[in-house]
Amino acid sequence: MLTSLSFISPGKPWPPPTEAERIERYAQNRLLFEGKHEQVYKDWIRLLREDQQAALEMVLNWHKRLTLLFADLLLGEPPRITAGDKDSQEQQTVERIIDDNGLFNVAYEVAIDVPRFGTGIFKVRYDGRAISGAFEMLARRIRIGPVNKPLGW
Repeated sequence: MLTSLSFISPGKPWPPPTEAERIERYAQNRLLFEGKHEQVYKDWIRLLREDQQAALEMVLNWHKRLTLLFADLLLGEPPRITAGDKDSQEQQTVERIIDDNGLFNVAYEVAIDVPRFGTGIFKVRYDGRAISGAFEMLARRIRIGPVNKPLGW
């Protein structure tokens, strides 16, 4: 795990060598999710059959099924996010942020990334334009999306 920023110094290798195992695990999890079990478990016949003669093939792709089940259970019914009273300006602003960004769809993608990659990250950015005062104006400039690649691509 990266605990300092020394890895971004000029001349340092990218990705850091300490992260090689984690990145390899991400690659294997992606292959399992996509149903490419033979690329992850190359000796599976040797491991499952002592005689190594018969072709034994049974792929159920539980990785993908359980990943999608987890995301469906977590976000199948959209959660309720509240700020202030029911019809307050704060609540209307929160609802606008949720609607403008498709927050629950983004959260669904992030929920799928957690079992696939071991991490799920929201990318929240602000467009940098100057604003004056009102939270409502800030809400129009906030964009939320998933990070579609694991850290250390």
